Amino acid sequence: MDSASYNAWRLTSLSTLPGWAIAIACVALCFAIWLSFRGIRAEPSALRRRVLVGLRAAAGLLLLVLLLEPGVELRAESRVRARIALLLDTSRSMRFPAAPNGVSRAEAMLTWLKSRLPDLSALASRFQIDVYGFDKELQPQDADKLAGQVQKADEIAQGPSTDIVGALSSAAAAGTGGRPLAGLIVASDGADNAELSEAMTPQATSELRKLGAPVFALPVGAQALKDLAIDKVVVDDFAFVRNQVTVDVSISARGFPSTDVPIVIKREGQIVAQKTVRVGGGQQRAEAKLSFVPDRTGKFAFQVAAPVYEGEALAQNNSRSFVLKVIRDRVRVVLVVGRPSWDVRFLRQLLKRDPNVDLISFFILRTPGDDTHSSQDELSLIPFPTQEIFQEQLKTFDLVIFQDFGNRPWYHLSQYLDGIASYVRDGGALAIVGGEQALSASDSRQPRSTASCP
Repeated sequence: MDSASYNAWRLTSLSTLPGWAIAIACVALCFAIWLSFRGIRAEPSALRRRVLVGLRAAAGLLLLVLLLEPGVELRAESRVRARIALLLDTSRSMRFPAAPNGVSRAEAMLTWLKSRLPDLSALASRFQIDVYGFDKELQPQDADKLAGQVQKADEIAQGPSTDIVGALSSAAAAGTGGRPLAGLIVASDGADNAELSEAMTPQATSELRKLGAPVFALPVGAQALKDLAIDKVVVDDFAFVRNQVTVDVSISARGFPSTDVPIVIKREGQIVAQKTVRVGGGQQRAEAKLSFVPDRTGKFAFQVAAPVYEGEALAQNNSRSFVLKVIRDRVRVVLVVGRPSWDVRFLRQLLKRDPNVDLISFFILRTPGDDTHSSQDELSLIPFPTQEIFQEQLKTFDLVIFQDFGNRPWYHLSQYLDGIASYVRDGGALAIVGGEQALSASDSRQPRSTASCP
């Protein structure tokens, strides 16, 4: 046997008996020794009793050795080095200065790496050093090659985003050859916009515990990043003309004190919606809902924008654009009738038969002249919503029809004529249809009650 082939040994059992059989044998031997001790307790000589017990215990031990069949196993063992993962942030935020009027964060990080190459070489005798660059994903890197590119550090920082927890999990799972993970070192500015963007969440804590190794952080950059960004804009791909559109906007602020920030939505340079939100201080993120009503069909480009403040690291992320296709929903028509009649019924049924028409109709059923002994409250079936229709909702209608009014057709609607004229000038449609009252003298008929039919 070549002893040079083995560098370790251990005792082992060569018995073919199963473990439960050996356990039963041990219990039986212990029970037999106990019975023998009970049988010789009457022996008057203490020395004789000890000798007999010792001999029987030795016999039981020899029997147990025969059952176990002990042997020596010679082993050839080699020690596997544990891994240390070094993660270097290569996202675009590393282009920002590490200090006022100083070098970039990427350059400062690679300068540190170059100064630590001798230490890494010393650790390589005991550990396997794995070097990675990370942004949204993890990429293996060569430490010596990176250290030689200090002057081109900004060219390395090209990643679109930073995911620290994802990079740590990927590095922990990237080992080969069954090497255990001894630790992870992360060099980053900490500008995470993935799992850690909301600080340490329970999900992030759970992922870090799964690593099973300590994590050491090397912060890069002495100056806190000051930046306001429109992170996300959520809106439907299409909208209906004259129907309200809601836009959900997510804003983040780093390095800002508590500040009121105006958020606007522009279409072709004109502001269509605006809202002020408070960000900064202890609140790094804020959500805002902005609404507007598109007034014409077509495909339009909109921009959600926030002001650019002095000292911001990046101005391009203060706005986001989206394209909205505005299409026509059903044609909205409001029909106001002075008196129910057969021709009114025909027109109303004609409009209601068309599935593309959304019709709202109002009928004047009686006036104070019909019953002089009743109060106005008793006359009212459904109050005529003149203010809501002719001021608040007028622009949402495609067509307004007045049918069968007297020669003073507007009654108490006269105060809204300017709004109706403006509605027509802006492209709205107005139709006036005659009827039985159109040629009659109806100056005294002032409508006080109405009924509405959808």
